[in-house]
Amino acid sequence: MQVGGRVVLRGAIANGFRNIQGLMRKIKLQRCEYDYVEVMACPSGCLNGGGQVKVAGGQAAIHARLEQLDALYHAREDVELQLPEDDEQVRAVYRDVVHAEPGSTASAALFHTHYHRREKSITSSLLDW
Repeated sequence: MQVGGRVVLRGAIANGFRNIQGLMRKIKLQRCEYDYVEVMACPSGCLNGGGQVKVAGGQAAIHARLEQLDALYHAREDVELQLPEDDEQVRAVYRDVVHAEPGSTASAALFHTHYHRREKSITSSLLDW
């Protein structure tokens, strides 16, 4: 994603188990060039799948919502991208709940995570599935 001509996030989508396996190989070899990857088991993704908010209003409303999701998900040229902190609702959460600015040390402590290497063992292998 580019904002103001500057790359701020490199993202990817991995749909289906074959693509997920390829992505995992890249990650293990430290050759993954993405900052964020959305992984979905469905071969063509899961727009408005089981974990999504349901739309009231019948088939027409559902079809309209899927069109909207498709446009946003695939970041078509007719969809304007913006930084999350440019959204008033996001700013309100930072101001009223987090009491910190986006990108600050306080907000990073709440919203960022750190990963660590897990040692291979039979137990850890079983937990992965």
